[in-house]
Amino acid sequence: MIRTASYIGVVWFVACACAPGNEYEIRIDASALEDPASKAVAYGYIPGEDDYGELASVELRNARGTLSGAVDYVRIVQIDVLPADSIYPLGRAEFVLEPGLTTVRFLADSNEVEGGKYTQLAFDSWRDDPEYRAADEENRARFDAMAAMSEEEREASRVEWSERTIASKRKALKHSLIQSRILRDIYTTHEDPVMRFVALSADRGWIAKWDLTEDSKTGRSKGYLEQIGFYESLQQELPGNPVVANAADRIRDSYERYLTASSIAIGTAIRDFGAVSLDGEPFRLMEVLDDNEYVLVEFWASWCGPCRAEIPHMKEAYEKYRGQGFEIVSVSLDEEHEDWQEASMEEEIPWIDVGDHEGFESESAKL
Repeated sequence: MIRTASYIGVVWFVACACAPGNEYEIRIDASALEDPASKAVAYGYIPGEDDYGELASVELRNARGTLSGAVDYVRIVQIDVLPADSIYPLGRAEFVLEPGLTTVRFLADSNEVEGGKYTQLAFDSWRDDPEYRAADEENRARFDAMAAMSEEEREASRVEWSERTIASKRKALKHSLIQSRILRDIYTTHEDPVMRFVALSADRGWIAKWDLTEDSKTGRSKGYLEQIGFYESLQQELPGNPVVANAADRIRDSYERYLTASSIAIGTAIRDFGAVSLDGEPFRLMEVLDDNEYVLVEFWASWCGPCRAEIPHMKEAYEKYRGQGFEIVSVSLDEEHEDWQEASMEEEIPWIDVGDHEGFESESAKL
């Protein structure tokens, strides 16, 4: 059994070729949540569309429901349980979509998942480790203490963190480093390439190891290159697998974005980019910069819950400082115009709202 905290985050994908007819069944139980859940949606990589999106959904009855179908490729997926009147999930769980039965129970502050061999490998291999559990408890206690702080105390804590030594940061991130070490042992030694791929894709702590070096910029670059090497090796062992190829492409793209972002520093001139408004009017960033002293460029999308949760706070700042040389430019990463338009109207965005329907391939997203 695995326990995973409910959180919003980025989902990684795992896959292996499976014979047609391998059936999966996912039993969902959200009855323990305080608020009633009415729908469950599974998301993951869709090979036929070469995109990430909705794999299946089910209306829940008494906060329970079942998803079933045939597995084309084994991959890590997520399930969100949603209330009837909101796009924001009440809970989120991750597991490996694989043949057989998987049971997902959403609890008040965590989830319980029982699945097959890949799910157990990707999560239980490190969650059951005594050293990891002890370090994770320390980390949870630290976050609980921060949650009880005032805003002033929280800001002081952030400053203290930035000034701490690498050794003390390693202690604070010990749980992530343990997770990465255990999974690394699997994806560097296991004889089954699919098992190695599962472990590699489940490793969320690898970047912490490389960040906590004397030169974090050089360290992270080394880490990216090592991960890229692992993925490219698996591509050779699992040729023709679209999800393996997609994962390799994603880590390479992530590295390119990191190199671009790391070249930007305070005082660096921002590059211009173009887009269009919802009405099709052309937009250039430099024109807005010429007319304002301060410009906040914000990237968002209709499907990004945390992005949309920030909008009310941005409205407060906009109402306070607009007319004083301050402007906001929201750049939509939606690929479908209707999704962007509907979300923009729902949020009643009062500032400049542009996009180009290219998603993460847009000119602005690659700055």
